[in-house]
Amino acid sequence: MTRRDEAYKNIFMHREIIINLLQGFVNHGWVKYINLDSLVMIPTEHISDKLDRRVNDCVWKVKIDDGRELFIFIMIEFQSTPQRLMPLRMSTYRNLLYQHLIKSGDIDKNQMLPPVLPIVIYNGDKEWRYPTSLFDIIDNSGDELLELIRNESFLLFDINKISKEQLESANMEKSKNYVSKIFTLEQSAQYGHIINVVAQIHQWLNESKDEELSKALAVWFNNVLRPSKQSRVQLPLFENFSEVKSMFLKNLERIVDKAEEEALARGWKKGMEKGIAEGMEKGMEKGMEKGMEKGMEKGIEKGIAEGRKEEKILTAQKFKQLGVDNETIIKATGLSPEQIEKL
Repeated sequence: MTRRDEAYKNIFMHREIIINLLQGFVNHGWVKYINLDSLVMIPTEHISDKLDRRVNDCVWKVKIDDGRELFIFIMIEFQSTPQRLMPLRMSTYRNLLYQHLIKSGDIDKNQMLPPVLPIVIYNGDKEWRYPTSLFDIIDNSGDELLELIRNESFLLFDINKISKEQLESANMEKSKNYVSKIFTLEQSAQYGHIINVVAQIHQWLNESKDEELSKALAVWFNNVLRPSKQSRVQLPLFENFSEVKSMFLKNLERIVDKAEEEALARGWKKGMEKGIAEGMEKGMEKGMEKGMEKGMEKGIEKGIAEGRKEEKILTAQKFKQLGVDNETIIKATGLSPEQIEKL
């Protein structure tokens, strides 16, 4: 199991996250009847040695209010491309899970088997276009054979296909749904937006005082989100979400400082070149030595002025790339709204 896989699995080992997933994303009528106090995770390490080498999983058991038990199997899919045979893979796991539960005595082999809800959370770039049902990947060659084929399916969450409206709905905010924030961060490409979402998670964690979840989310951020965004935005590393605010501010300061240094250097170069050119032109008229001296003085003055102007513009451009709003950029740089709009 890779560090990336482990980071995602660690998050879904927390009851709060499973509750968020069920209540926020599983649109089934039975969800509103589950007994949240009965939700417990089942160890899977000993279900099958072969299985452990094939999948990364979390299995949870929860009771419905009428006394029935439901086993929730969550498999996190991390491959860059969707898997056509995923229904077969999920069916195999479900059957092995049943065998394990019977062998361990968790369920009575003489009674009806409890339902299992297989879930695949997919965060690849390509849209998942393959079937989610075992029925749809088996050759339907005859009506008689169709009756022998069970329509086994799994529930697919393609993160990049979940709408912004659903992720940012009032219900998600009211219920403090961490899963919606995780999916939102997966979709986000702007530094400013990422800061806002992370700040919201930070606030919820402060209110809940859940240190273990805070650490699990920090591990996920460092090992899953940060590498996936590295080519577009520079994100800091941190060990606990309690550090997130200060780390983002320090990182933003480094970005701005670098922008200011680059802008100042570019402005000095432009100003010096322009000043020297003017000095040489005047030197031809009044004497090269004095003209060059005066041109250098003007070059320095213009270099400072150009550097300051360039500094403000480049800093504003950096802020816009990071998703910072115009009002904040105006306050930070002193540029006019018209100048900001032209960038």
